[in-house]
Amino acid sequence: MKNYTGDRVNFGIAAEQARGEGYNVELVAIGDDCALDTPGAAGRRGLAGTLFVHKMVGAAAEAGKPLSEILALAKDVGGRLGTLGVRLVSHLLSLSLSLSLSLSICLPSTNR
Repeated sequence: MKNYTGDRVNFGIAAEQARGEGYNVELVAIGDDCALDTPGAAGRRGLAGTLFVHKMVGAAAEAGKPLSEILALAKDVGGRLGTLGVRLVSHLLSLSLSLSLSLSICLPSTNR
C-alpha cells in the first residue's frame, strides 16, 4: 500500500478483519517520494513507484510463492524505489494546459 494516512488506516482495518477470519495477512507501506530531503515523522509518501511493487508481488503470488518471500520482495523493491513528480502548466489564450509527469526508478540491490 502507499504510505498515505488514509490507506494505512483502511488497509489496517481490512487486514485485522481478514486476520479475524483466519487469513494470514501482512502489510507493507511503500514510501517512494524523493522530493523531500528529510521526510516528516510519517515518512515519505507513496507515489507512482508503488506500481512496480504491486506488479512484482502480484506475479510472485500468482506463481505460488510463500507469503514470507512475497513480503521480503515487497520490502526489498519498495526500499529501493524513488519517484519524483513534476507538473508543468502553460496558460495560452485563456486555455490551460497541464502536464503531470512522474519518474520512478528502482536502484539495484547491493546485496546480490
